[in-house]
Amino acid sequence: MFNSRVFFTIFFMLLTFDLVASDVFITGGDGDALQAAINSANTPGLQVTIHLEAGQVFEENPLFGEFTGNLKIEGNGAIFRGGLALGAIAEDGAVTITGVTFIDAQTGPLTCPFIHNRGSFSLERVTFSGVRIETTQRFIQCASEELLLNEGSAELLNVTVVGTVISAHKGSLIWATGGGSTTIAHLTVLDPPFGPGSSQGVILRVASEGSISVSNSIILADGSIEGALIPCAGPITDNGGNFASAGDCGFSGVIDRTSLASTVEKGHDSWVLPLAVNSIAVDAGNPVFCEKRDGRGFTRDSQCDSGAYEVKASGRGGEIGRGGISGFYFTPETDGNYIQLQRAFDGNVVVVWNSFDKSGAQAWVYGVGSYQDRVVTADAFQNLGGILQAGAGASTATVTEWGTLKVTVHDCTHITVEYQSSDPSFGSGTFEAQRLAFVHDLGCSEE
Repeated sequence: MFNSRVFFTIFFMLLTFDLVASDVFITGGDGDALQAAINSANTPGLQVTIHLEAGQVFEENPLFGEFTGNLKIEGNGAIFRGGLALGAIAEDGAVTITGVTFIDAQTGPLTCPFIHNRGSFSLERVTFSGVRIETTQRFIQCASEELLLNEGSAELLNVTVVGTVISAHKGSLIWATGGGSTTIAHLTVLDPPFGPGSSQGVILRVASEGSISVSNSIILADGSIEGALIPCAGPITDNGGNFASAGDCGFSGVIDRTSLASTVEKGHDSWVLPLAVNSIAVDAGNPVFCEKRDGRGFTRDSQCDSGAYEVKASGRGGEIGRGGISGFYFTPETDGNYIQLQRAFDGNVVVVWNSFDKSGAQAWVYGVGSYQDRVVTADAFQNLGGILQAGAGASTATVTEWGTLKVTVHDCTHITVEYQSSDPSFGSGTFEAQRLAFVHDLGCSEE
């Protein structure tokens, strides 16, 4: 019996094998309702699509057990925080997951690999961040420790894997074996560490008549990190547009850490690691295998980029000349120095600068300015003399003219701030700042 947070819009279609299809809508991050819907879908001959309300956060992962039904989960940017492995998909089962980010999940001694597929399995616009594929009890080790052990048919489109730890002997991120066929396009894998004392860990592994076909992807195992995995082992089919940090995969493109940004962007559908603007992966995709959307859910350029992120993506207002400049920026070498930019109505941009004056006193400066050719120019003000009232806002504050702020937006990550103040406590100056946070469901893409 589903609780009040599960809403059904059920329609029935009689097909050749009496196949029944239904849609389930989950709101409020209700993990119990989601699990109940998955359990009910675990029936041969039943097609179920579960629609998650946009941006929900679940404290546990959904569990499939030995799944035999036909299930699609449309995440719409849902986040699963913590929890155990998803489980297994039986030979007759089929599972598709779209628009989801898994954070800080961990397998246990009896619950790995994270996903074991013997049927049909698809991930589209999905991110794994900080997932630990490892044994949690001493002297108890899984027979196989992978993010995906595929012995059926699997497809990974616009998937990002960052900070995922695999710590068993000969573990893998993706292992195709037992005749399993794995198709990968626009995958981004960054620096997955391999646990101490382990050996021969691999990101993409092919064995026992399995196959992996890769297009427009980035496999980066930073050799400077102790215990980093080997990029590939076994015959990998290279469909072009691929880059790796070493030659193990047989890709023609070689890439290093400087081609990727350091801040994860929260897109509409999943968290994605952006490409640096000057990355060799920009416009490097094989057009034959370009996906329509990137990992955030943004529309890709006609000449697509490799990896899950599209620098010149469009379609959701996140272009840098529109809402893409919005977010927080900071100076890493100076604590407490922040700039907030927020695109506003009619092309204006709100600028808030949290900093200090020359004497070290905290100071907030703000303004609403115009935007032209990646430059924001604003008359700036301070509110001075205010007193915070109990149970209310500040009173007696005086709006004081401060000077001007000029912000030059170089790309989605870097800005230059120039200021000129009539207040001698500030004077004038210039500093560089870099992105700290994006606006969820908007992100940023180059024009």
